[in-house]
Amino acid sequence: MATTKTRIGNLFFNYQGEYSATKTYHKDDVVLYNNSDFICVKNSSTTGQAPDTGTEAQQKRYVRVTIATSASTGGNAFKWDGEAAWPATEVQYKIGDTLVLYQDGNDFDDNSIAFSTSSTSKENNLYHTDVTYMLDGKSVGGGTASGEYFNSGTFNNAAKREIRIEITAETPKELYIFNYQNPSATWGPKLVVAENQVWKEIRQSFKWRGDHDNTNASGSYLTYQPNDVVRINVPVDNDFSTNNQYSGNQIQKIRATYICLKAHTCDGTDKYLPWDQDTDTDENKWWERISEEHQFDEETITDSGAVVSINNISAASPARQQGFYPFVNTKNITAAAENSNAGRTGGYNPPMVNVTVEGYQSVKSVGNFSTAHYKRKPGVYRNLTQSSTSGAGSNANFDIEVDNNGKVIRVEVTKKSLGGQMGGLGYAQNETITIGDSLLGSGGAPDFTFDVLTIGTWGALNIEIARDQKRGMQNAQWENNDEAEMLGGENNAASDQLGIDGQVFYSSANVTFDVVSTQKKARGYQNFYSGNRLECMALCNENGPIGDDHPLYRLPGQFQQAQCVNWPCFINGRGGITSWGSNSNGQNGQDQGSILTGVGMVFPFLDWYRSTDNGGSGIHTTPDGEVPKAIQLLSGYEVGMALFNNGEVYHWGYGGHGQNGDAATSNRGYPVRCGGTYQEIYLAANTSTHTFKDTRIKRIYITNWGGDNNTNTHSCYALDTDGELWAWGYNGYGQLGQNNTSDLSRPTKINKTAYFNGNKIDAFWTAGAGYAFCYALDVTGKLYSWGYNGYGQLGQTNTTNLSVPTEVPGITWDNGASNPGKIKKLLVDSQQSYGRTAILTEKGKIYWCGRNEYGWAMMGNTSDVSTFTIMSNGPGSGTYSDCQNMWFTGNGRYASFWTKDSIGDIKCCGYNGNYELGIGNSTNQTAAVSPKWQINGTTTSDLHNIKDIGCNSEYGNQWMCNVWVLTYDGFMFNTGRNNYGLGAQGWSSGYNDRQSSNGIEETDDYYFQMQRMPNYAHGRVEDVRGRGYYSTDGNRYHFREIRTFDNRYLMWGYGGDYMQGQNDSNYVSMPQPAVLG
Repeated sequence: MATTKTRIGNLFFNYQGEYSATKTYHKDDVVLYNNSDFICVKNSSTTGQAPDTGTEAQQKRYVRVTIATSASTGGNAFKWDGEAAWPATEVQYKIGDTLVLYQDGNDFDDNSIAFSTSSTSKENNLYHTDVTYMLDGKSVGGGTASGEYFNSGTFNNAAKREIRIEITAETPKELYIFNYQNPSATWGPKLVVAENQVWKEIRQSFKWRGDHDNTNASGSYLTYQPNDVVRINVPVDNDFSTNNQYSGNQIQKIRATYICLKAHTCDGTDKYLPWDQDTDTDENKWWERISEEHQFDEETITDSGAVVSINNISAASPARQQGFYPFVNTKNITAAAENSNAGRTGGYNPPMVNVTVEGYQSVKSVGNFSTAHYKRKPGVYRNLTQSSTSGAGSNANFDIEVDNNGKVIRVEVTKKSLGGQMGGLGYAQNETITIGDSLLGSGGAPDFTFDVLTIGTWGALNIEIARDQKRGMQNAQWENNDEAEMLGGENNAASDQLGIDGQVFYSSANVTFDVVSTQKKARGYQNFYSGNRLECMALCNENGPIGDDHPLYRLPGQFQQAQCVNWPCFINGRGGITSWGSNSNGQNGQDQGSILTGVGMVFPFLDWYRSTDNGGSGIHTTPDGEVPKAIQLLSGYEVGMALFNNGEVYHWGYGGHGQNGDAATSNRGYPVRCGGTYQEIYLAANTSTHTFKDTRIKRIYITNWGGDNNTNTHSCYALDTDGELWAWGYNGYGQLGQNNTSDLSRPTKINKTAYFNGNKIDAFWTAGAGYAFCYALDVTGKLYSWGYNGYGQLGQTNTTNLSVPTEVPGITWDNGASNPGKIKKLLVDSQQSYGRTAILTEKGKIYWCGRNEYGWAMMGNTSDVSTFTIMSNGPGSGTYSDCQNMWFTGNGRYASFWTKDSIGDIKCCGYNGNYELGIGNSTNQTAAVSPKWQINGTTTSDLHNIKDIGCNSEYGNQWMCNVWVLTYDGFMFNTGRNNYGLGAQGWSSGYNDRQSSNGIEETDDYYFQMQRMPNYAHGRVEDVRGRGYYSTDGNRYHFREIRTFDNRYLMWGYGGDYMQGQNDSNYVSMPQPAVLG
């Protein structure tokens, strides 16, 4: 850089740019070095002397000292700040510097640090000038050797010991650090006061370094200088109590910025991590926080036990089936064996992983791409087959991305379903593969070539922690990546051994691997709740409580819709419930008529107050000590139910069969605490009158959540933290599990000793409203069913109703060689008495039972079955079953079914009278078919990148259904009926037969089409819920809700009871924000 001469008054400065060690500098030269401007003050020229070695800038050095074996002398020595025990013989300081040494810990008893002016006879040449001695924060004996600091009694009794020296012009040029009680040994370095001043600091500046990097991914660790500013996403732990299971242990983050205080080079450990520094004093730190999104405590660090990294993976086994296995459940072998085989204290959830099993000489990585060409057409080309190869490899497929300059920027091996030879076979390193230009758009460019860099070992495993399917990719965009959060589980520990049953990979060779590290978190006060009451944290009928990480509910799509009469609601950013719309039987919970705007519901929280302030048992305290927050919200026909993070359960609306759980059979227009009458809850005399007095609930269930017409004959269930299942409400078919058909108006335990083999319940599912049926899985893997069974939906080999839980016969749900696999997801669905059940196993198989009137079960027929039967086609069938998720749409009678395999291909089957399968016709399907979406004219393509699938459906005089799909990048498409504008195209019609205005994004070909949305919602949708009901007048009244990744709530569809925020109750045919009061 050329010299720039600057004059300020009579002073001349020659700005030389960034400092260079090879350049010669002269007096008045100014350089930029480590975010500061320095001026050369040396009369003679200087080369190679950096500004930080001879500046006048005063610095404080805070050093934590320990005692360790010296690498140079072999004896004990003072070890500074985690460095080696003084291989250096001297350290330089400048006039104006301050050195502070901390000597905490029992190792320093009778080992006090002192300074000497001589290398010999050190105890006789003590240096006290400008030296301060501190014991427990108080200055002591600073001028003599007989002071308190050198007295063994007072020194050893002090918890905090400190010695500091200020370097002045009078300080000797050489000082020696030594052990006062052992002066003859070499314990510390020589301190040298630098005399030669070359540079003087004249200005400091700041430098933005982007995201903090504590890795050596670039080949070396980064060095940070004072005043460097970085951004970091701080993992946050909101788990304030040992019995809290509601804040979740997935990795939640808060964005913060830090400024560097001292120069350092990262080493991959926690020592230099801005929010988790290895310090024990406020002064001894490398970073200072300067801003954050939400409050958190960086000094309180917890370990969530969420697995971050692993190693020691089992050796290769050719018996394993080649392919890609996403979302594989693991087991924690170490944790399971603890506490005399009772399992780890506090429970644990092992992580979910993605596994790739390598094939024989399959392609693993590629490189050496041929050069760009301007005629090569840009785009993403999927599943391409090689045109030729220089070797003998075959059957590999590739995904290739070309940029606008004709340059190939990405080549990846196409993921293949099981049995598909992912990566092919028979390849060799450096084998050249050619992809013809005809496969890349036929633009006239030369054929594209690349080389095979690495090849697979037959049966070798590549394992990585899976990412959360429930929370979309958009949720992590501000973290500068496109991945969802890691499914690391909870309460795992470094060195734990994890395992996967070998049968998941069709092999007898079980898989083991070790935990290397788990996720540390700072104590946080914001997690899922934003603090803004106008924001939506969760829609009703989510997969489970906010933050829940239960493996059996991890996959999205537990509920395809939410039954209700004109009642929108959601959990808001303060942890309350916002509600509006109809109050026909008390469902809006406001104890008044229909409401135009969303307002907050009110709750008494007597058990929480008693636990907190009035000598209660503490069972109902909240994780953060604050007022309880809603974590689960359920919607039924004219009822609502909510669970809070102190374990309290509330119900409101229809209660004619005791569903409000308040020892009565009356409707309630306001939330009531389940467990007894209000007075009994208030007095809390005993568990007979207040059944939940000493019980903390962790998950709730309701039976009339789905497409069951207009019925309030529903049942309620709750699972507590001890694995006990409670039931109350309607019991017409024995669904309460009490060996009778009598209704219950108080929550009552289902006897686990009599009906569950004495085992705790791990998971529960129910559907059917009045014709309710139930499934429960205990902690040993046994599956039970009971309730209504008119179509064999209980899988009990008959159609007999059951009033007690009964183990499902004929199948052992584990990963044994001849067994179907452990249960990964279970779905139940109904429409009046028609019911169906499907089970997805860890082996990718789907078993089903119940009603099959329109062939949803992919069996090629419409026959019902009462025994769990594997599907005969689709990804859940066959030797190498490969289903990774499944969804119900429609309802228990007019039923459709959807699957996704390991590479994301979507198949569907079943009822199609409303074009809801998106296949271009309205013919019912009894075998798996591929749905399509249509964006550009008549061109259709397969659905891909699908995160979730759901519907609005109802049976009346004319059955209706509209199906939606949600992509990982937050876009929505739908097909089927368009009553009240559910298709979000701007008008309402019976089907998607709208007269297209331009023939491009709107067609009448009955495929999935993108819906209209505000620009701030397109590509930002996080969750969707179809809601509504069928009336006795033969009409269907439906609306739809969405939550965006930045917590906006939008709705459209039917507008009765003013729920669309309009006095005329008209429907709205495009998404709009709700009116929130």
